[in-house]
Amino acid sequence: MKKKLNIDMKNHIYRISLYRRIIYTLFILMVFILGSNIPIISKQYLNHDVNVVNSIGAATMGGDYTNVNLFSLGLGPWLTSLLIINLISYRNIDKMMKQTKLQKQVKEKVATLCLCVIQGYYVLNMHIKGGEHFAEVMTISLIVLVAGSMCLIWLADQNALYGIAGPMPIVMISIIKSIFKGHHVIDDLNPTFWLAVILLMLFSIVLLVFVERSEYRLPYIDIMHISKVQKDFLAWKLNPAGSLAIMLCMSFYMTVKYIVELVLMFFTDIKLKQFTYLDLTHPIGITFFVVLLFVLNMLLSKFMLNPSKKAEEFMKSGNYFEGVLPGKPTARYLNQKANIISRSSAILISIIIGLPFYITLLIPQVFDEVFLSIQILILVYIAINVVEAIRNYLYFEGYRTFLDKYW
Repeated sequence: MKKKLNIDMKNHIYRISLYRRIIYTLFILMVFILGSNIPIISKQYLNHDVNVVNSIGAATMGGDYTNVNLFSLGLGPWLTSLLIINLISYRNIDKMMKQTKLQKQVKEKVATLCLCVIQGYYVLNMHIKGGEHFAEVMTISLIVLVAGSMCLIWLADQNALYGIAGPMPIVMISIIKSIFKGHHVIDDLNPTFWLAVILLMLFSIVLLVFVERSEYRLPYIDIMHISKVQKDFLAWKLNPAGSLAIMLCMSFYMTVKYIVELVLMFFTDIKLKQFTYLDLTHPIGITFFVVLLFVLNMLLSKFMLNPSKKAEEFMKSGNYFEGVLPGKPTARYLNQKANIISRSSAILISIIIGLPFYITLLIPQVFDEVFLSIQILILVYIAINVVEAIRNYLYFEGYRTFLDKYW
């Protein structure tokens, strides 16, 4: 009776802990929604003739380019700085792992602050019309915009510590807001066309769920566990990068676009509205985005799998793959398998996300509808990762007493 009571109390404690995390995440989302509805520029200084074709990119980073509010920049500068720092450190992972937490934070914050200034200036330059007080309005608005972005980054960081799924809930709310703000109008097209679009979207969602839930298993021999019934295997997800690759790709793509367009604006006579080669409505811009998504997904998947570290673990434990010698042959074997998984997931995600963009080139009148379907796909994908994060949290909570005892 006492044993059963203890088990019930432990389960109750786990549920309370999960509820606290969910409540904390909801509080963060309330702050985000409140901040994203606080305008920082008076209407008299705004340029109302703004054509924002990259709103889907901003929403995927938790931002909003349809107006200038406290959190307009979103998490883009932070995600881009993390990507750049990790790519630079990718060649020497051991050195990166030896860095102190303070060293990492200083690098991240400096890079994030620089990118905040660049992106903030770009967004304000789109919205603020010229006038007598243009410089003053730009300066004050830029300071507030950068401060709001840093605050949002801090909120996402706090949610990673005390809430659920880090920055993903913020991005989900941002995409949902973008969908309702978009006012997507359904054109008078053939019902057969809409049926085909719905079926393709459902197929893509099912495919995403299948890929996210599937594993690539590599059977190996465990020298400490010899059983003819239960086989040991190394399980790798078919898409290790998850929705993070899409978020990082959007962030990096938008940053490159900002820098190129600002350079052209400062050193040439080309205006922002005249340069459309990097827009998601232009073949060059779409191709650049798809290639970038493929490369980042492949690199991030390889980084997540980390075959060299797995090879070291097999070397230390004495476990081995049948027909593969320990040491460098095992490292080459795991690296080969990791390359196959990384390439396959990168190709699949690039097709699922990139194909709708190319459809808008063939059928321009369905531009809004296709963008809506892309947003729904990304939203579903991020939701899958949030659910997976909750499942992982519940899994580790079941071993909390054991971990607290030995850690």
